[in-house]
Amino acid sequence: MKLAMLECHRLWKAGKLPAEMILQVHDELIFEVDEDLAGEAGETIKEAMEGVYELAAPLKVDIKIGPNWAEI
Repeated sequence: MKLAMLECHRLWKAGKLPAEMILQVHDELIFEVDEDLAGEAGETIKEAMEGVYELAAPLKVDIKIGPNWAEI
């Protein structure tokens, strides 16, 4: 999780991720992003998290998008 967080932060600082990480809860990361960029940001986050470390079994990431944490 920490490697994924670092990779997402690196992408954000480089201007390649239009979302800012605002919270980590257990195995979840919460991002704030403009609604019109949510799909693009979700795909970038998914790719970054799934590819951050090579494992024998593939690492799968689920992305959920909603107006607030309660609705995802």
